Amino acid sequence: MVNKNSLIRLFKVSRKGEVYQIGCTARLLTIHAQQQRAFHFIRAIQSSVNSDQNIAVIGAGISGLSVSCGLMALGAKVYLYEKASDEIHLQRGNTTRFIHPNISNWPSIEYAYPYTHLPFLNWRSGTAGDITTQILEQWDVFLKRHKSQLKWNPNQNIERISGSGNKLFLHLNGEVHGSFEKVVIAAGYGLERKNFGNAPSYWRNDDLDQPILDKNEKKRILVSGTGDGGLTEVLRLTVKDFYHQKFMQSVMHNEALRDFANRFEKRLKKAPKGAWKEFFDSECDKWKIDSPAFNLRDDTQVCLNARKPYPSKADAQIIHRLLVAFLIRDEVIEYVDGDLVKVYQESKEENYLVEFKRGKESFFKEFDELVQRHNTIPVFQSLFEDGSKVREVENKKWDEEPDLRWTAVDHPGFLSNEFKKSNFEDRYDLGVKLDSDDTETWRKKAIEIATRLYGSRRPKTLADWLSNNRVPPSELEECTFEWKENSKFRLCVEKAPILRHGGEDPPKSNISSRRFSPSEVKCLFLKTSDRALLEHLLRDDKFQYHILRIYPTRNVPNIPSEPYVNTHTNVFLLTRGRTEADKNFRPQFFEIQSWEGLYQAHRLLRIPTLLQIMGNKWPTQRVHGIGWAVGTTYEEIRKTSHSNKLLEWEPM
Repeated sequence: MVNKNSLIRLFKVSRKGEVYQIGCTARLLTIHAQQQRAFHFIRAIQSSVNSDQNIAVIGAGISGLSVSCGLMALGAKVYLYEKASDEIHLQRGNTTRFIHPNISNWPSIEYAYPYTHLPFLNWRSGTAGDITTQILEQWDVFLKRHKSQLKWNPNQNIERISGSGNKLFLHLNGEVHGSFEKVVIAAGYGLERKNFGNAPSYWRNDDLDQPILDKNEKKRILVSGTGDGGLTEVLRLTVKDFYHQKFMQSVMHNEALRDFANRFEKRLKKAPKGAWKEFFDSECDKWKIDSPAFNLRDDTQVCLNARKPYPSKADAQIIHRLLVAFLIRDEVIEYVDGDLVKVYQESKEENYLVEFKRGKESFFKEFDELVQRHNTIPVFQSLFEDGSKVREVENKKWDEEPDLRWTAVDHPGFLSNEFKKSNFEDRYDLGVKLDSDDTETWRKKAIEIATRLYGSRRPKTLADWLSNNRVPPSELEECTFEWKENSKFRLCVEKAPILRHGGEDPPKSNISSRRFSPSEVKCLFLKTSDRALLEHLLRDDKFQYHILRIYPTRNVPNIPSEPYVNTHTNVFLLTRGRTEADKNFRPQFFEIQSWEGLYQAHRLLRIPTLLQIMGNKWPTQRVHGIGWAVGTTYEEIRKTSHSNKLLEWEPM
């Protein structure tokens, strides 16, 4: 884990006082990467932020909102400036771009996990528009609790940052705003500079992946740029019926391609310059890898252009680089290396004549359409009088960016106090296993609960209930008691369905190779809607219990529609259940039967309050069998539509 001082040096703009930037000059250009940088930045400056500070955030994209959430959670007052009229204006309504949070981890198995697990503003893989909707819904919920801490400034084009130390000012529209103790630049990477071509900006919906209507002959299309944007456009223009999400998922799960990618990336550094195609061919022959079975379009002829003579070394995700390399190898597309110098077009009806230059040699090619995916407008450097020098320094600093992936396991207590305010939990069931069916077993557990809640001063109703009930657990009737004003709980005995396994406890084998048998365990349950009561009961981690159920409210984001299995521990956290009144799947409860299970609940279901529970270091490390869902058996889980993938932990 990167230490805080190193993080501050990375994010702080050199020689500009308390001015910071969130990855504006970074190489890994993904939404998830920007969010992870944002929360690492918040962690780094956490000790220097307080409620007396006014902090300006420039940019209300996804990284800007992430930074703002973290700053407000620390108590600061945030002045959020945005050039457009809405938050996340670039990605709103986009249906053509599929975003996966962990695509940069491919070919590692971590790529298969479709959720983020950040402190705030989490999302599931989907189109850019879908992700925007998910994030904005959570942003609105967050603002209801922190509205007084945010000053929203839309339609404001920041021209310059001035000042020094912790007295900083923003210049816009002839006015000066400030002073601010800190300024955070979260303006992203900017829009493409429109040098040529008729294609819309990357985040605008277009028809590149649709069949060409007036098809007399193949359309010749030039794509300039070998970043992820340019390589994605090549795939859209080449593959028939290109549905981004479905296509990427099918390719990412290709085991042969994943294995080849692992080997190829390590050996790519040895590729001779100018002979990348020969090197790629030899690697494919050496490892006996065939090109993926592309279903190709017959109405386009694509040419890819970039300065580098080997696109498989471009600054893009390896999955995109490999796919395009296969297309070039199979001569499906043409690759032209060199500078794009000039575009000539006599009229709108005429084709484009494009001039390229390679070394001292100039040459020309003709195209019907041009798509440019490079040369973004540098918002970051325009904020400083010596912007070009600042950008040069920042580029060098970010060239060797450390691993800034965010995991809840690494930061279990981060912003934990904030999650107490989250209203994602509806009620709780805490179960204590009864080892025998005699009266004294349940009474002993009930007396322990009463002692922890009330001490020696038990209310009369509870004292009478304990004195008068001398029945076996199976005959015990449920009863409700008051703990404090507006805080009640119930005690009852219930059977909890579980699945027992053969072999070690905990088992070390993969879940798909274990044998399970349905079973039941009799428990004394405490049921309550008051989190404070539960925290009081479990305050020092000395109360032994076996099952904890957390029932979420209906507005919990990102709850999956199918149960997910964790193959790496002996625990499963359930997701949804059915009731007679509600025939549709809906959130029911999570059943947690080990510490590892709690981490998996946080990773799979993304309930912020679970992170708070981890910060409090409960539940205890006690495992009781294998917990699925009450009312859900192992056989039912195997029959779900995800069956095999579900058991192999591929929740795509």
